[in-house]
Amino acid sequence: MSSDAGPALLFLLFLLFLLPQAIHPDEGNVPAEGMVWNNLGGALEELGHTGAALKAFRRAIALLVKADDWYRAAGTHTNIARLPARTGRPGEAQTAWRAAADAHEHAAAPGEAAGARRSAALVQKPPPSNPPPPKSPPPKPPASKSAPETSPPS
Repeated sequence: MSSDAGPALLFLLFLLFLLPQAIHPDEGNVPAEGMVWNNLGGALEELGHTGAALKAFRRAIALLVKADDWYRAAGTHTNIARLPARTGRPGEAQTAWRAAADAHEHAAAPGEAAGARRSAALVQKPPPSNPPPPKSPPPKPPASKSAPETSPPS
C-alpha cells in the first residue's frame, strides 16, 4: 500500500458521512447514500481492504433495495461477486452473481440477469478439501531375459 493510502481513506470516510447530508440535508437521499457506500466499497477494494469493501458494498445494497433501486443494487452485487472470486471463495462469488441476476430481474433487465447467471456458472469450483491420494505407479514388468553376456576374448 502506498503512503498516500491513509489520507485517501480518511478523505473517503469523510465524504461517506457528509456527502449524503449535503445532497438533501432535510429529507435524506437513500439512493445517493447507497451509491456513496458503493463507491466507498470500490475505493476500499482498490486500497486492498477487502473486508471493509465487502461491508460497504453490503450497506449499499441494503440502502438501494430500500430505495427500490434494483438496477444499482444489481451492480453492487456484481462488485461483491468479484471480491470473493479474487480471494479464492468461489461459492460466495456464485451466490453474489445469483443475487445480481435476481436484482436485475427485479429491475426488468433480463439481458443483464442472463449475463449474471452465466457469470455464476463460470465461477471455478474449489478443489476438494481432501483430494484423493495419488494413484500408485503401475508395477514394473519383470526383467526380460537377454542373451548371456560373453566376455571379450583375451
